[in-house]
Amino acid sequence: MGFLFFLYLLLSTVGQCQAQDLSGTWEGQIDEEYMKMVLIKQGSTYIGYTYDEGMGFCKANFLGSFSPATRHLKGAGQSFIERTINHILCTYRLKYSVQDDGKYLVGNAFPKSAVTKVLSMGLPAFTVLKQVSTNADTTSFMFTWINKHGHPTGIVAQGGTVVKTDSLKPAPVLSPAELNKKAFEDSIKTVKTNRSADTLSTIITSADSIVITIVDNEVVDGDTVTVFHNNEVLVAKLFVSAHPYRIVVPLKNDVPIHEFVLVANNLGSIPPNTALLTIVAGKDRYQLKAASDLNKNAVILFKHRK
Repeated sequence: MGFLFFLYLLLSTVGQCQAQDLSGTWEGQIDEEYMKMVLIKQGSTYIGYTYDEGMGFCKANFLGSFSPATRHLKGAGQSFIERTINHILCTYRLKYSVQDDGKYLVGNAFPKSAVTKVLSMGLPAFTVLKQVSTNADTTSFMFTWINKHGHPTGIVAQGGTVVKTDSLKPAPVLSPAELNKKAFEDSIKTVKTNRSADTLSTIITSADSIVITIVDNEVVDGDTVTVFHNNEVLVAKLFVSAHPYRIVVPLKNDVPIHEFVLVANNLGSIPPNTALLTIVAGKDRYQLKAASDLNKNAVILFKHRK
């Protein structure tokens, strides 16, 4: 009976260790600000990236390791992918646990460099992340690291999903520019989703296309925006200047609603991020003042009338 109990404990422990694959997408908060961590398991190493907001935003490459014995994930930001000012690279010490409502990583983030440790007085940032998906998208850093070190666990990210490598066809080779573009679009879509929507206007039109002209509303202060059309990036990181930027978009008859969203990449030197939009739809002309910030997006809806 004692042997059977020991065997049960052994199998349970092995099962738990095997189950502790943290690959996927984790979302939550770091010091009450939104944070996302994406991980892919490669042997005893985890490769991925972090994204967080608060006084701007920051996306950084991540490399770490997980101890099944202590259930601790330890790692650090390796380099910036993109960021606004006042963001730093961090080291993370997070403990894995399974709760009734899901899987969690809870712990602290610390400034990585000695200089930032002094400036922050070494104070940690409390971090809580919950696994929201077993899918993981890749960055250029992840792609290069995985190709260099091989696929010891048979896991790799393709098309935003973690899949077994033995089921894969050879992946298309993307250039660094294409990888950076994909990484930006993946991150800005997450930003868009996590901000509220401020609908400026709903325009009903039978026009087969529209023309949107974007210009700075007042003083040119360094505002940049990313423009979406039906959840696809139409223009990335557009500098809103005194010179009008013109966008022509066809309106397909089989798409009843066209949604245009302006997502602020920054606040410029004079918050919020503002723009004056002139819209021409057939014979109709509209002017709208759009304001977006790090909490809300500016939205315009077009309902296509046949």
